[in-house]
Amino acid sequence: MFVHSPYKHGVTMRVGFGVGLGLMLLLVMPLVAFAGIYDADTPTTYKEYWIDHKEFTGGHVEAELPNCVDTDSNGNSWYVEPWGQCRKDLTFTIPDDFSEALKVEVYLDLWRNRVRQSARFQINNGQTYQPLAGENWSRTPYVMAIDKSELNQGQNTLSLFNNNGPFHAHDIAIRIYYDESHPLRDSNGAVIGAPQGELVS
Repeated sequence: MFVHSPYKHGVTMRVGFGVGLGLMLLLVMPLVAFAGIYDADTPTTYKEYWIDHKEFTGGHVEAELPNCVDTDSNGNSWYVEPWGQCRKDLTFTIPDDFSEALKVEVYLDLWRNRVRQSARFQINNGQTYQPLAGENWSRTPYVMAIDKSELNQGQNTLSLFNNNGPFHAHDIAIRIYYDESHPLRDSNGAVIGAPQGELVS
């Protein structure tokens, strides 16, 4: 797009370049994450439950496939990567009672989820989810809401597997949103208050 000027052609080219650059930035800007966002003037907050990296066992030894031999069988790897028909089952505990809470989300820090998205996951052997985001060579933080009924108060299992080649997950968390009318309670039934903070100079 160019704006014609009765003056020098340089004006036209500069304006055209600026408009073109603006359009290009719009194309490469990241899309908005459809995460649970509440107005800042409301008392809604969330608590996160991160899957411990003790559960992260790296990938699978390619030479051993179809046997599912972990590359880091002792855990504490910086990533988890299911190969072939193998699954990665990661356990985590939610000690709190979230039955009255507002909503639950899963956060996945995905890497290389490919153009034909490969990542699949289940919670407690329930519904299979397919994150429809990711590229061949990119990091894709992904957030999605799930039904509270899919989680247990206590131990849970999140299973990762692939449909179109291996991908990485570098971190995984569960977010539980709550407020005064939809409380989160500890294992003794006491209401968990929202964290308090203040700005300091």
